[in-house]
Amino acid sequence: MQIGKLGTANLAANSDTIVYSANATEQTCVVFLTNRNASDTTVNVAIGTGTSPAAKNYIAFANVIPANGTLKLTDIAMSVNEKMFVRSDLADVSVRVNGL
Repeated sequence: MQIGKLGTANLAANSDTIVYSANATEQTCVVFLTNRNASDTTVNVAIGTGTSPAAKNYIAFANVIPANGTLKLTDIAMSVNEKMFVRSDLADVSVRVNGL
């Protein structure tokens, strides 16, 4: 397992973005989503093996992050070949995935 930064992204609006892929080993991680907008945003986070998230893969759905606020998701276990997908209804949302 890796420790420290695993992936980062600046999200585009209404687009699923892969911020990390656990290709070689299982990984436990924490993800920070920071809304840099002056208005609230809604985010989704999914873990899956496909090219896009399936309905069954969401670990956070329609979570509201207040203006200039941060959402932290901890103790996320990822298996080999799983990907983390993140989506926001607004652009300018920063994402950072750290290995534990």
